[in-house]
Amino acid sequence: MVEILTKAPVPYRGSEIHNLPNGLKIILKEDHTVPVVALQIWVNCGGMNEPGELAGISHALEHMVFKGTPTRSTGEITKTIESNGGVINAATQIENTYYYIDIPSYGAKTALEVLADTLTHPAFPADELERERQVILEEINRRDDNPNSVLWDEFTAHVFRGTPYGKKIIGTKETVSALSRKNLFDFFHAHYVPEKMCLVAVGDFHKKKLWEQIKSLLGPLPPRKAPAEPAFNFNGIKPSSLTVKKPVQLTHLAMGITSVGLLHKDVVKLDILSDILGGGISCRLFQKLREELKIALSVASDYMAYRNKGVFAFFAECFPEKAKDVMAKIIEEIAGLKDIPVTTAELERAKTRIKSSWLHESETFQDRASTLGSFFSSDRMDLLSSYISEVESTTLKDLTRIFREHVAGQDFFITEVVPQ
Repeated sequence: MVEILTKAPVPYRGSEIHNLPNGLKIILKEDHTVPVVALQIWVNCGGMNEPGELAGISHALEHMVFKGTPTRSTGEITKTIESNGGVINAATQIENTYYYIDIPSYGAKTALEVLADTLTHPAFPADELERERQVILEEINRRDDNPNSVLWDEFTAHVFRGTPYGKKIIGTKETVSALSRKNLFDFFHAHYVPEKMCLVAVGDFHKKKLWEQIKSLLGPLPPRKAPAEPAFNFNGIKPSSLTVKKPVQLTHLAMGITSVGLLHKDVVKLDILSDILGGGISCRLFQKLREELKIALSVASDYMAYRNKGVFAFFAECFPEKAKDVMAKIIEEIAGLKDIPVTTAELERAKTRIKSSWLHESETFQDRASTLGSFFSSDRMDLLSSYISEVESTTLKDLTRIFREHVAGQDFFITEVVPQ
């Protein structure tokens, strides 16, 4: 049976969701406006699925999957795609990893063959593993030198400490140095199973032809049971402060409260509240801390929602001597929503910004494929069709309730990256 997204916004309307017998999902959106095809394979496996001693293995797989198969050499994979005018790459997140090829439509058939081959028969050559290990170790070094990356890693590890969400996606020097080829094979075959995978195709193709090719390439994959999801226990994580010293000139600050995850009914309204507080230069925090008080160089907010949990977070940069003032004022402004609620003008500006952002994030076929894949990976394909309508229907009364139920009275997790 095929599910068709008939109520989704225009860029996604008419997308078809197919199911292969082995459990693999297929999402197809035919669009002939530009002779390009975006192909992506999403795997519901990321940093949260790794045992501690294998921290960073999902990211290592991202580096290694395209490094050869029994029938294609490392150089041949890249050369085949690039000689057809395409781009091949991948990305790792805490809950998933995805692999993609963007290519002119004349190369789509070849690109799908390459993507299917690499995601089902990776060879993980030993010499390539050693080369990529050094690349990843250098990435870790560069990340440790970037204060914003350090802030993000330390903040999320701090907020989610002791849970699968508290892991650093890139791993550590110790765990990456110890990864073996057998580790890669074992982890890949355990987690890269059809029921945890989704192929997304958006662009200039003919559905019937592409569907037949997909069935031929991926249909024979045997169904296999995926390992159980890691246990989640967010109880008992007490809000506290963490200070990290680095050779920086400014203080980089993150503050947050834990919140509900993507499966909760209030996620859209939390997006709106976050935008009102720190979504642009007209938002409350920017106007107060940057423009009026001039104590912060930058300030923003973000509702970061994962499947099982979320964080309502605030980020700022300031001179070190202003850090305490910035923290105090952010807390004061959040608490002040009780006495100075959101106005109609603030709500309408937020709705306009969010809808505009949605449109900008749907400009290219790659953007649209990524949106379809991420909603699938989050188990919220329903939200793809209802997101904009929920934004438009949100009222001031809704935001008063959201503030009361999800924000008011909570203590903050605080992480600072400060000058040594």
